[in-house]
Order: sequence, then C-alpha cells, then structure tokens
Amino acid sequence: MISRKSYVWLSLVFIGIAAITAVFAYPGSTGKTVQADEAEITVNGSEIITNGIISSSSIVTKVQPSNPLKFLTAGAAEIDSATEVTVYNHNLALVKERRKLDLNTGVNTVEYTDVAARIDPTSVMFEDTKNKNTAVLEQNYEYDLVSSDKLLDKFLDKEITVTEKEGDTYTGTLLSHDGGVVLRLSDGKVVSITEVSKFEFPDSAGLLTRPTLVWQVYSPVAGSRDVLTSYLTEGMTWNADYIIKTNADDTKADIRGWVSIDNWAGTTYEEAKLKLVAGEVHRVAVPQSSYYGNEVAEEEVGYDGAKGGFVEESFFEYHLYTLERPATLKNNQVKQLSLLSADSVPVKKELIFDASKSENVQVVLNLTNSKEKGLGMPLPAGVVSI
Repeated sequence: MISRKSYVWLSLVFIGIAAITAVFAYPGSTGKTVQADEAEITVNGSEIITNGIISSSSIVTKVQPSNPLKFLTAGAAEIDSATEVTVYNHNLALVKERRKLDLNTGVNTVEYTDVAARIDPTSVMFEDTKNKNTAVLEQNYEYDLVSSDKLLDKFLDKEITVTEKEGDTYTGTLLSHDGGVVLRLSDGKVVSITEVSKFEFPDSAGLLTRPTLVWQVYSPVAGSRDVLTSYLTEGMTWNADYIIKTNADDTKADIRGWVSIDNWAGTTYEEAKLKLVAGEVHRVAVPQSSYYGNEVAEEEVGYDGAKGGFVEESFFEYHLYTLERPATLKNNQVKQLSLLSADSVPVKKELIFDASKSENVQVVLNLTNSKEKGLGMPLPAGVVSI
C-alpha cells in the first residue's frame, strides 16, 4: 500500500520530468529571450548605447572596434526629411538620403542620379530598409558632359555621319578624331575630313548629363523599397560671422550671429535637414580623402536657440549645430542663416596696453557667454564686426 509520503515523492518526480521535457521540447524560446535581452541592453541600457559606443555618467567614452565608416548610416532612419546634409568646416560634407526604388527579383541596373559631382565614391553606403539581403554588387560613378569630344570618344569604331564645310556628307566607321575626323566608308575607302560643319550620331551612347551612380543591385524579391544612401563629398564648407551693436556708453550690446554655407559640390539639396560641425576634422591624404569619426554621444543640449534656428550639442570632440527647419542648398550658392540673436547683453569696455603686441592702447569689449546674459551657446570661430 502506497503511503501519503510516497505520493508526495511521486508528484515531485512527475513535476521534474515535465519541466525537463518542456525545456527540450521548446529550445527556441530560451534563445529568443537571450536575443531580446541583448537588444534591450544595446538600445536602452543605462551604460550601452547604439553602434558599439559605451558611455556612462563620466566624460570618458569607450568606442568598440567596428567598421570606421559605420557612422555614415547611423540614425538615418530617424531623419524627418528625405535628405540630411552635415557640413564640416573644411571642404567636406556628409549626405544621407532616403529614396524609393522599384526592384525586380535578381540583378537590377539602377541609375542613382543627382549625387554630388565631387562625391567620394569609396564612401557610399547602401541599405534596403525592407530587406537586408538586398546588396550592391557593382558600382560605377559616371559624370559625362554631353559634348562633341565625349560623343566622338564613345563612337570610336562605330558608324556616324559627318557633313563637311562644303556640304558633302560621309557615313562610315569613326577611326580617329584627333585634329580631324577619319572615317572608313562602307566600300573600304578611308577619308580624312579636317573642316566639319555637322556630326550625326545614331544615339547618345548612354551618356549621362548629371552625376550618377550606376549600380548592379541584387534583390531577392521584387517590389518598391525605401533605400537609405550615405556618402561623403567635397565642395561644401561653412563659416560664422557676428555683428555687435553697442549702446552709447558701451555697457550693453545687441548680438547677431550668421552662418554662411558655400555649396559647390555639383548638385542641389532640396528641403534638407541641415547640420553644421565645428572643429578640425582629421582626413587621410592617401589614397583618398576620408573621415574617421564616431556617432554622437548623447549629452545635455546647451542652447535652445531662436525658434526655427540652430540648436547646439556636443559631437564627439566637436560642436554640432542643427537647424530646426529644412533648408534648400542650391549648387553654386552661398546661403546665410541666422545662428543666434541676443539683445542687451552686458558688456564691459577695457583699455589694454601690451608692449609685446602693439605700441598702441587696444580697446576691447568683454562679455560673459552664459544663459543668464542671454547667450549660453558655444560660439563657432568667426569674424566679429562691432
């Protein structure tokens, strides 16, 4: 006869067997939990933030080894506008764009137009937000100006029609166009034409009139995609200028700050989210210009700025100024935007004599850059007009 104690032991054994069976029957559930925890630590943890940057309450920031250009697409998914342009002080800009592409299954030829003429093709990064298996297999940067010389280069060993100055017309295979046109006619004869009044080409030979990245893109499935693209380009820079107007006794001043963005990169950026970075950027001279940096470490914003103006924050070892509204940067245009505006800032006039610098007495105005005085934003270097 089985006692009550035996029933208890049998129940415990049965529960133990059921628990072990559940673990082996659903091994995937444990793995999912670990992955979710890891993702939560990476994104939301108190010490670990995205892109391998570990940060704490101290000033020290540890950067994990990673792809040195990984920062290019970081945060692109959070861009409000389709284009984001970050301009550095010395002839360098980072462009992030979101566009739609219609792709077929397999390999697609994609012409990605309206990129900067001074793009660094080695810095281009591509991301399909819907399917991570989509990849660029080949990339060519092409920027052909439609001209007679370009077309003649494209049609070497191909048939064209040439009309000479006297009006005679010849159709044949183009052999040369250096100092004159040499054609091989259909009967085998070769003619040299020195004075040409007209060229006729059967087509444009695939010439592109705008800067274009030509990709061979592999897509595992067909459909419309949201594509994020990032690249570095030369041909853009910015600087700051200040205007100060003092009162009669030089005790208070109205301060206006402006930034000027010079765009000669070779394309226009419509309604772009604009960011300006102040600081000396390390750039490798050989083999091509590159920028090695890190993603923004989140810190307290020091200056709110005027509504619709710039907001400043720390950016690695630099200062980042973000315009709070979209701006259009046209090619070959210098755009000026308001950086700050402060009225009645207390100033103090001083007379300084320093024989090591000058034989004359210098007049200077001192002010305190603080929120209490109506400022409080780290000011980028620039010329001050008083």
